[in-house]
This record gives sequence, structure tokens and C-alpha cells, in this order.
Amino acid sequence: MTSKHADLCYLSATELLRHYQRKTLSPVEVTKAVLARIEAVDRHVNAFCLVDHDAAIAAARTSEARWMQREPRGMVDGIPATVKDLLLSDGWPTLRGSKTVDRNRKWSEDAPAVARLREEGAVLLGKTTTPEYGWKGVTDSPVTGITRNPWDTSKTPGGSSGGAAAAAALAGPGMPGMPGMAPGLEGMAALAPPEEEEDDILDTMIDITRVEGRVRASSLRKIGEIVDKHPEEAVSILRNWMYQDQG
Repeated sequence: MTSKHADLCYLSATELLRHYQRKTLSPVEVTKAVLARIEAVDRHVNAFCLVDHDAAIAAARTSEARWMQREPRGMVDGIPATVKDLLLSDGWPTLRGSKTVDRNRKWSEDAPAVARLREEGAVLLGKTTTPEYGWKGVTDSPVTGITRNPWDTSKTPGGSSGGAAAAAALAGPGMPGMPGMAPGLEGMAALAPPEEEEDDILDTMIDITRVEGRVRASSLRKIGEIVDKHPEEAVSILRNWMYQDQG
């Protein structure tokens, strides 16, 4: 990876948006840099269970065209984002870290949070690891193995959003980070890890609680945003989720 690509991976989402507005950076350029970073360092932490290079570049190109016309789709147009492998994503299997899920079934739906990301122009890179069905405070599964903390690979990034946290925190020694956002779910404190883990994860985690009509199992969790030490970015995207059921 060139030093130019590495520098791009240090930029926050809000900084990227300013560059897009000024046409000093392109979503395609940024997406290629982030994909190169994933290829270079993910083998050390195992944050991703799926990376879709072709879809990410295609989404970045359409975002680039919108920015060239000064018509961005939404507040995160062109920003790289990941999806936790508990959230349905059109075109990608959602295995939930389990061998009991049929990866060959039809995957044609987006979870509401994923739909909001697409509607606002985010560039979805792929899916991040989770423990089996998300019910554990560390991230390992029969499907993906162990996900490790980028700052100290002898430690865990927590769970069940450990893959999302590891991806956002890829700014450890020798592993500079990458810009972007990742939805996280809190069933067992994934968005609020124990105090002794917080210094290891080094993310900003902001959460909201969603209630949709009758309270159902999926609504007993919190859904929030994991970003790399930039809370203003989490606030922007959470606004999108909060209006999804209005109107």
C-alpha cells in the first residue's frame, strides 16, 4: 500500500465529505484505498467474513458521479461502511456466525439500518464477524474463527459487534485505520463494553433504542453506530435510522 493510500485511511468520514464537496478526493479513490487496507491487515484480526470488492467499487463510482454533479444522495454519500453479519443485506448471505444457516438460500432483503445506509449513499464494503447468533461477549464462531483486537491481538475486541469494532479500530501499532462506519447491535453490551475493554477497543460507540409497534425480539436490542473516535459521524447516521419509521 502506498503512503497516499495510508493517508486516506486516516481521514474521518466528515473529512471525506468535505473533500468530496471540494472535489479534492473521489469516493472511488477512497474505496480502493480502504479495500487495499483490508486486504493488507485483516489477516491479522479477522474482522471481515465477506468483502465485496466489485459491489463496493460500483457503488463508489455511482457516488462519484453524484458528487461530480453536486447532487449527493444523502449525509454519508461515498463513505465506506460495513454491515454486521446479523443484519440482512440484499445480495449477501447473513450467516450469523453459524453453520446452521443455509448460505445458498435467496438473500434479497435489507435490514432497516442497512437500507438507510444505501438510501444515504454509503459504500458498503462487506460484512463483519459476529459470534454465533450474536449471543456472546467475545467474537468467535464456527464459521469465521477468532476475531482479534487490532491494538493487541492477544485480546478480544468484545462482542457481539467484535468484527465491526475491530474494523473501525484498525489504527493500532503498524495497522493504521480506515474511515467509515458500522452498525452495531447491543444484546449483551456490544455497544457498551466492560471498562477494562474500552481502552483496547478505542472506538466511539453511540446507541439508540428502537421500538417498532409491538415489542418483538429484535426490538429488545439496541442498534447503534461504531466509529473510530469521531462521535459527530455517529450522530449523523443515527439521525437517518431515527426517521425510518416516521411518516
